Amino acid sequence: MRVARAGRANGEGVAFPARSAILTEEEAPRQTTSVGLLTGKKAYAVATRGGRYAGTPQDFETGYVRQFVGFLGITDVEFAYAEGLAISDASREASLAGAARSIAQLTSVERLAA
Repeated sequence: MRVARAGRANGEGVAFPARSAILTEEEAPRQTTSVGLLTGKKAYAVATRGGRYAGTPQDFETGYVRQFVGFLGITDVEFAYAEGLAISDASREASLAGAARSIAQLTSVERLAA
């Protein structure tokens, strides 16, 4: 069994079994690649940017986050964006207000209970 160590401020270490969010090929021999263990979970991501990139070819962040959490097994990902923060004060205020509304919708009790 693999063991990981976590240090404490007083210098003592605590050993605990190392756990991974993925299976290796030895652990899942029928698989040709690693398998994420976080299936059935949902991820929420908030992206803040100085410019406006959502939905454009310059939006590398959304794809990267989707690919990373997909590797862990999470395929249901929802995003809230605060963009245009460096364009002007008015753009920043409007974008932050829109992001706050998106986050409120994503985290509403009714939606989370569904």
